[in-house]
Amino acid sequence: MELKGKTLKVYLYILTHQNAGVREIQRALKFKTPSLVQYHLNKLKEMGLVYEEKGKYYISREVKPDVLKDFLRIGFILVPRLFLVGIFYFVISLYFILKFLNNSLNIIDNYLLIFLPLIISLIIIIEGYFAYRRLKVD
Repeated sequence: MELKGKTLKVYLYILTHQNAGVREIQRALKFKTPSLVQYHLNKLKEMGLVYEEKGKYYISREVKPDVLKDFLRIGFILVPRLFLVGIFYFVISLYFILKFLNNSLNIIDNYLLIFLPLIISLIIIIEGYFAYRRLKVD
């Protein structure tokens, strides 16, 4: 069985919220009926990915579907890997900007070490943001 579509959305919701009930998932994901949520939860239970305890569903086994391969899980937050790399390069770019403002670099270094990494880091951050928006289930 493959994890995709609405079943994936239900899985991601439970993954990012630690636990959830049927009605909570229904409201959050805007499903028409609780029975539709229950159908997807049953599929997840058959796959061994969730378990039920006192009306709440919990993740029993975490998997990395293809859609999640570009994300890291930090606590209950999914963060795009590109976003973290972009922040790293953005900080380095700020360092070179400070060096530029102190006149510590020559003109060629200014263009290569400041503007190119700055543009690349912004592109990576934007790419990571759009990857996160495609995944967002809240």
